[in-house]
Amino acid sequence: MRRRCGDKYCMRCCKCGAAVSDRKNKRLEMIRMKAEEEYKRQQRGSKPMTDRIPADIYRQCTAIAKSYYTMLHRRKEQEEIILHGSPVNDGQPKSSGTGDPTARKAERLIAAKERNDWKIRAVEQAWRRMVDETAREFIKKNIFEGIRMQYIDLPMSVPTMKRMRSKFIRFVAEELGEF
Repeated sequence: MRRRCGDKYCMRCCKCGAAVSDRKNKRLEMIRMKAEEEYKRQQRGSKPMTDRIPADIYRQCTAIAKSYYTMLHRRKEQEEIILHGSPVNDGQPKSSGTGDPTARKAERLIAAKERNDWKIRAVEQAWRRMVDETAREFIKKNIFEGIRMQYIDLPMSVPTMKRMRSKFIRFVAEELGEF
């Protein structure tokens, strides 16, 4: 094979090896581009792709964090149901069912209350891990109250707000044991 340009790695000048070398060159170019992206990501300080939360876990933790106030309200309702939830017995025989339906209902309510309390504790622990008071205020307004980032008047840029939100959701995921 004779190379016209003189470059020992160039296969473009050779008529018979052009197709093979183009595939190799494309593969090498893809590897080089991925390495450059990783280097740029490290320079910016962002996390590598393998260290990010999967999308389904991110959405699940976001939904749990957004429903924090609802979970607090549900906790109070569940306490009331557990305390005052048994129906009044009129003394008449009902059915031939076995077991104690009131106890089963109480067990289900207690299990639901424990799951709810576990989620509330996870959100509160993630909240405590946010050390900056401005970040806490942003999380309260954006996630808990549902105010869009553009309308929150805090001394932060929108990219910083997105990083804070992401960090909080990651903390929630860690507290829930999902990531």
